[in-house]
Amino acid sequence: MPLVSLGSWLEFFYVKFYIEIHNLDIFAVASVLLWGDRDPEFFGGLGTAIVRLFQVITLDRWSEMYTKYSEISVWIMAFLVIILETFVFEK
Repeated sequence: MPLVSLGSWLEFFYVKFYIEIHNLDIFAVASVLLWGDRDPEFFGGLGTAIVRLFQVITLDRWSEMYTKYSEISVWIMAFLVIILETFVFEK
């Protein structure tokens, strides 16, 4: 007899997924408020910010973002590294 049933694993993953989506929304709103005026192409709206932050999490186009934002501001790079650390390294 297994110690943990399949139903409890599914509940765990649902809760984990909800927390991750909630964290992504919080970081997206913060990035729009902080850098929406500086870079409207990447952080102009909530939808584009979510897509860009998802690209940071999956390391898609990371080198392009790094070269662009390292020239603009070190604070944007620090913010992106914090996001990366929150989503990737906490697992």
